[in-house]
Amino acid sequence: KVPEYFAKSHGFVCSFADGNEDGWGVFALPTSSLAARGLQLELLSLSARTSLIVAVWVAAILLLALTAVLRCVSKCSQAILFLALVVVLAGAAWLIMRYPEAQKLQQSLQDGTCKLSSPDGRIAPARKELGISFRATFPPSVVNPAPSVTCLAHLEVDAPADAFRDREGLTRLTFDFPDKMLDAKYHALQCSALLRGLASDSDGFPCSYVPGNRGGWGVFASHKEKFSDLPLFEFTLASMTGLPFLIWTVALCVLIVLVLL
Repeated sequence: KVPEYFAKSHGFVCSFADGNEDGWGVFALPTSSLAARGLQLELLSLSARTSLIVAVWVAAILLLALTAVLRCVSKCSQAILFLALVVVLAGAAWLIMRYPEAQKLQQSLQDGTCKLSSPDGRIAPARKELGISFRATFPPSVVNPAPSVTCLAHLEVDAPADAFRDREGLTRLTFDFPDKMLDAKYHALQCSALLRGLASDSDGFPCSYVPGNRGGWGVFASHKEKFSDLPLFEFTLASMTGLPFLIWTVALCVLIVLVLL
């Protein structure tokens, strides 16, 4: 990362405490990004600087969790199977209910050309589901079950841009690679790398969006033909809810493992 920041001749956004009283130094992030990460994630990040102490603590937690899981699997396999089945069926019903919305969105997409005015950006917050909004789509430490990621970017759209921008002037930009479902590296995409790749294209890049940003889906970093497979498109849209989709995916994996065992 150091060469990347060194190459920025105009400097980069950072944050720090006046006087550096507690000795934390400087963060290479704006305060808005630190707030978006949530207090829990930031506390974990700061605690990680104690190195060996945190490593021992994490190892102890993992050991206790593994012991509890092994004991529970041996004694409560039927209960776990039932709970996983309930979650999977509830999630399947949820996906079916969302299907008409995905179909309507797919039909409403319009192709265009977009351009980044800056390579800076960050992961976007999850979309609300049932009136609940979760802190982040998928933190960098969590693998997304879908080969996609939604970022907040400084984007220029060949349409009235105000409808797409939030209060900070950022636009939701979704990168989706449905043909890479079986490629592990596409399930841990990083906004910083993707945005840097697009920022180097001075002529812009193909994108698609719903005119007027109806539904608040933002912009997709490809033309709409890429989303011709509606079930895979729905899979991507569902992943934007963050935690609910992750829970359903984990429950599905648990159910498959227990059935096979």
